[in-house]
Amino acid sequence: MAEPRVYELFGHVNSGQFTIYITHRLGAARMADEILVLENGYVMEQGSHDELMIDETGVYHKMFESQRSWYE
Repeated sequence: MAEPRVYELFGHVNSGQFTIYITHRLGAARMADEILVLENGYVMEQGSHDELMIDETGVYHKMFESQRSWYE
């Protein structure tokens, strides 16, 4: 239950700053302006959460859907 609050605080503290945030929790990735999806050391996809959710066959979309119940 505290996880959404941590994301909110992180966003507030880093507001207006360039920040690199590495996570496997896609609920946290949603707050990023730009998301890089890495697989085997390569950038497979890049874009905002909304952009990456458009491609239903994409790596990000599939991962987010598998975790969706954790965030909603």
